[in-house]
Parts: sequence; structure tokens; C-alpha cells
Amino acid sequence: MELIPRITRVIGRMAACLAVAIALLPPAFYFFLSYQNCSIALKTEANVLAPAFTELVTAYPDTWRFREVQLRKELSGKHGDEVPEVRRIFDNRNTLVIGSSEPLGWPVHARSANLLGEEDAVAGRIEISRSLRPVLIRTGGVALGGMLLGYTVFILLHILPMRKLRQAQASFSRELQLARETLHCIREGVIVTNQAGEVERMNGEAERLTGWGQTEARAKPLWEVFHIISSKTRKALSNPIKRIMSQGEEITLDDDALLISRDETERIIGSHGVPVRDTAGRIIGAVIVFRDKTGKREVEEELIKTEKLESVGILAGGIAHDFNNILTAIMGNISLALLHRGEGETSFAKIEEARKACLRARELTMQFLTFSKGGAPVRHVQSIGNILRESVGFALTGSRIRCEYSIPEDIHPVEVDRGQLSQVIQNLVFNADHAMPKGGVIKVKARNVKIDEPGSLPLSPGNYVKLSVEDAGFGIPQKNLKKIFDPYFTTKNKGNGLGLSTSYFIIKNHMGHIDVESTVSVGSTFNIHLPATLNGVVAQGEIEMQLAAGKGKILIMDDEEGIRDVLQALLEHVGYSSRYARDGAEALEMYVEALKGGQPFDVIILDLTIPGGMGGKETMTKMLEVDPDVKAIVSSGYSNDPVMANHRSFGFKGIVPKPYRIEELSQVLHEVIAWENVVPLPSTENGTGQAAGSVG
Repeated sequence: MELIPRITRVIGRMAACLAVAIALLPPAFYFFLSYQNCSIALKTEANVLAPAFTELVTAYPDTWRFREVQLRKELSGKHGDEVPEVRRIFDNRNTLVIGSSEPLGWPVHARSANLLGEEDAVAGRIEISRSLRPVLIRTGGVALGGMLLGYTVFILLHILPMRKLRQAQASFSRELQLARETLHCIREGVIVTNQAGEVERMNGEAERLTGWGQTEARAKPLWEVFHIISSKTRKALSNPIKRIMSQGEEITLDDDALLISRDETERIIGSHGVPVRDTAGRIIGAVIVFRDKTGKREVEEELIKTEKLESVGILAGGIAHDFNNILTAIMGNISLALLHRGEGETSFAKIEEARKACLRARELTMQFLTFSKGGAPVRHVQSIGNILRESVGFALTGSRIRCEYSIPEDIHPVEVDRGQLSQVIQNLVFNADHAMPKGGVIKVKARNVKIDEPGSLPLSPGNYVKLSVEDAGFGIPQKNLKKIFDPYFTTKNKGNGLGLSTSYFIIKNHMGHIDVESTVSVGSTFNIHLPATLNGVVAQGEIEMQLAAGKGKILIMDDEEGIRDVLQALLEHVGYSSRYARDGAEALEMYVEALKGGQPFDVIILDLTIPGGMGGKETMTKMLEVDPDVKAIVSSGYSNDPVMANHRSFGFKGIVPKPYRIEELSQVLHEVIAWENVVPLPSTENGTGQAAGSVG
């Protein structure tokens, strides 16, 4: 702002000088030209008259002074411009001989010419005079016009520009004040330095975060005011000013930068710096912009916890389904063991099967406990292959999706938090499941990679394990690819959009990187890079019911071999013959074949969910097209499935929720086949005709 008064003074002086020059130069130039014209005219007139007098002097060398009549006649001759003038003749002694007596106003200008006698000797001179007063009057007029013109120029060059300058100054002051207020109101710290890296200006947020006031920080080195270290190594980070000056472009500091304020308070910050250039493109300073991310880091950790809670809710149905299938095998085998108590070794074999089913239940429980573990990452050297198989299997519980693995035996171990990495894999598998509502296959791959130098990936050189989860679903539009890792961004009708953002933070905290490649209508592939570790050292009471014996041909569709085996044995015990199918396509083929052969199935028992295949709902739709009178019972561990809630709307004649008891199943079969009589079976317990088994 000190420059404005200087500019004002310079403009005023220049305008005044130009105005004076315009006022003085025209009249001076006019007077000079008029004076010269007058002088030339007088000299010319004198030279014109001089020859006549020279002849008289030559003719009468001694008496020419006394020939007044002739002299006066020659003096009274006309001249061109008729300007008043005085003509006089002087002898060689400068004595006036004769002259006109017409008065002239002061000042007077005179010019003369010599009169020559014998041998060209000067005998006298003729002098002609004129008044310069008319010239001065006209020069005064010109001077008055010049003054008016000069004043006008002064007005134009001083007052108007100064008015514009003052308006510009006022506008600049307002803009500068607005910029200062804006700078102090923004929620990010801003520090401006000179080329030497000394602080010149900082806003209020920068003062708060650094603990330095602007006045006391001015002219201090940036590293002293903006003291940053690595949150991981606790070592000082390089001076950003040197990087800006050397690179000449915007730089971004590491995400783990820790700002140490003047009072030793530590804050996690994100920051970047840009060079300041003059009009010639030379770097004259830098601007450092930084923000406090301490609260954001806490939010990220909270997001991980929130996402785990959401994932637990999503998985609850799948967990119940798997437990129900396992309980089916347990209860079925125990039922058969009790039904065959008197048949020796057969009972013990069935009890052994029940024991194995219990072990499977324990493994599933351990998976759930591992998944639900919370807190900060606790890293241990782990086998990535085991984590992938366990996490994917857990996430696909009750899903129609089938997984294909490609994991080499020499895959490097990784140092990770098993629970959190499992959560990432499960989130990706959940998304793949949602992208393929009709089922399908996902491909899970792992391979060793080595990064020699930084490239497109923001990773340090070293050995990594690259994980890939590939689906053949809807794909992600190009406009959404940069947003999918943002918190709360989602394209699903349900969910809160935390899954991928949580996965991003987890991988980032493991010093890795996650990205995605996707083509609409083709599918998506999520890639994860994790640092490799090359040297690391890797009971509910049952209500007893009466069995309803029957006869008929039953078709069982279930993907669990244990359930199929035990269910066949139980149905055989109550009088039914049965065959089984692994999925809907096989069941439909068997049903059509039996129908054409004239030996149709009396009842079909369909499991709703078949991973990687056609489930009960779709199978029932196709069966109704083949045989509108088909009798089918729906069976599932998902109690909240709409088919289970309103099975008749989907064409089913009966429902048996898992875990179901053999007595309940026999009753439903009896009702569906429409047998009217219940034939009690011999009891193996105290002759009561009751059995204590159930199928889950």
C-alpha cells in the first residue's frame, strides 16, 4: 500500500510539468516565429530601399545629405504589408540626415542596410523600425490559449487518473481485506514464505495448529514454525520448501506427517505446498496449506468398527444357515444312532459322524470370533492362502456364488491383522455377490510381485503379495470409479456405503494399496498389494412327536452331502424311498425324466440356497412349467426369506424350516401326499412308539 502515494506524487508532477510545457511552449514558439518574420521583413525592405539611396550618394557624394526632397521621396515609397514603421537615413558618422516622425509603440525592432559611395565605401545607412507590440499582444493570446490547454491537460492527466487510481486503491483495499478475512476464516492452516524459506504470513488456523503468532513467526525459518515428523519413525521429515524450490511444482507431504506445535502438542496433518512465481515465472516463495486430520483418523477407526457391526448383521443369516445345516447333520445322525441303538456298531459310527459335525460347528464359531475382533491392527505373520479361503468361504455362506482359487504354494507370507484383512476380503466378496444376483463364479487370485521403483502405484520399492477378487457382475461406471472408496458413497438400495472405505483404510494402515479395474456389464476386479514378509515365521430341548409313517418317492435337492445322506436314511426309516440332486438343474432333469418314465416323484424337498447353482425358488418356477401339479416342500435356514414367509404364493405345498425334526418332516410329508392314516412306528425307547431324533 506504500506504493500508492508514490504513484500519486509521480503522476501529479508529470501532469504539472506537461501542463506548464503546453502553456509556455506555444506562445514562446509563436513569439520566436513572429520576431523572426518581422526581422526578415525589415531587413529585406532595407535592402530593397538601399540601392536608390546609393545611387543618390554616388551621384552627389558631397551634397546628398542636403537633397531633402529627393531623400524624402525615396523614403516615402510604399511597402508590401502596410505595417506602421519608421524609416531614417544616417550618414557615416551616425548622424540623422532625414526620417519619418510617425510614433511607434514600445518595444521597437529595427534593421538597417548600408549606403555605399565611391569605391564601395560606406557613406551612411538606412534604418527601418517597427513596433513589436502587436506581436506581444498576439503572443499573449496564444499564451492564454496555451494556459487553458495546459490546465485541461493537467485535469485529464492528474485528476481523472488519480480518481481512477483512488477507486482502484479502494477496490484493492477491499479485496485485500476480504482475502485476509477469508484466509483467517478457512479451516486449513496457510503459511506463506519467501524464497529463503522464511515465514512472511500465516492465518489464524496456522497460528492455532503451530502455536506461533504471526508477528513472532515472521522472518523465522519454516522448519522452526512448521515442525513435522513421521508418525511411524518419529524422524524429522524433509523441509518442504527445498522440495518446492528444487522441483518447481506442487508437492504433497506424507499422510503420516505429525505436526509438533510450540507447546509440544502432536497432530496428524495432511498438507501440500505450491510455489509462488512472479510475472517473469521466477519462484519467489511458497505457500504451505495443511489441515488437522487427527479427528479424521479417529473417524476412520470408528468407520471400521461401524462396518464390522453392519457386516455382522449381513452375515447373521448366513451364519444361521450354516449352523442349521451342521445341526441337521448332528441331529440326523444322533436320531439314527438312537433309532439303531440295538444294532451294535452302526450306532457308534453314526455318533462319530455327529462328533465330526460338532467339530465343524466349532470351526465356524472360531471364524466368527476372528471376524468380529475389534481394535487397532495387531499384526502377525500369516499365510495369505489360509486367510483367503477362510474369509471367502465365510462370506459366501448361504450365497449362490461359487469361488475359484488361484493361490500358488510358494506365495509369500504377510504380516497383517488377520481379522481386519478378513473383513476386507469379505467386503469385496459381498460386493461381488451383490453384483451377481443370479449367482455365478468369482475368481480369487494371489501372486508374488516385486516393485523396483515407484510408478503408478503409491508404494515403496520391495516385495509384495498381490491379491485379486474378480467378478462377472454389473461393473462400475467410469464416473463412480474415483468415488467408490469415499465414506458413505453407495449405489445400493441398502447399506451405508462404508464397506469399501473401511477396506481402503485397513489396507492403507497395513502399508498397502487397493484399487479397482471395472468395465460396465463385464465385471470388476479389486487388486490389493500387501508388503510380503520374506523372513517371517509363519443345546435346545426337543419336543417329542409321533412319527408319521408313509410311502412314496421323494426327491431331495440339497448341496450339503451330510444332509442328503442323513435325510435319505431317515426317510427310508419312516417308509419313503428317495433320490437326491445337488442343485436345481440336476433336480429338474431328474424330475422330468421320472415324469416321462411314468414313475414321477410324489414330493420334492427343495433347499432355497444353492451356492453357484439354481436354488429352490428358481427350480420351483421351472418345475411348475413342466408339471403344474408338482408337490414340493421348501426347506431353508433363512427364516426371513420371503419364500419361507409366504411359500404358497410361490407354488410350494409345505414348509419345513431348518433345523427340522424328523417327526415334523414326516407329518409335513404325510399332509402333502394327503395320506389320511398315521401308522405308528415301533419305538426304540421304552416301547412308547416315540423317537427322540430330529433333523436340523
